[in-house]
Amino acid sequence: MLYYVIEMQDGTALVASFNRTQYEAGAAVSDFYTKCAYAAISQVHRHTVMFVDDMGNHVLPPVSFKHENQNT
Repeated sequence: MLYYVIEMQDGTALVASFNRTQYEAGAAVSDFYTKCAYAAISQVHRHTVMFVDDMGNHVLPPVSFKHENQNT
């Protein structure tokens, strides 16, 4: 089984994949929460992070932030 951490930033998607061994070692979960932390403080207007398995099932609930432009 594979696991995917998908990071979406204003129309761009970045995907990291992890195998079962990496998942069991905590690397996939760590990557998910690290990206969530960055998304929380980013300047990207809309920033979402998802963690799914290779069947499309959510491993953890998705996290999404909508940041307003502070210069307007």
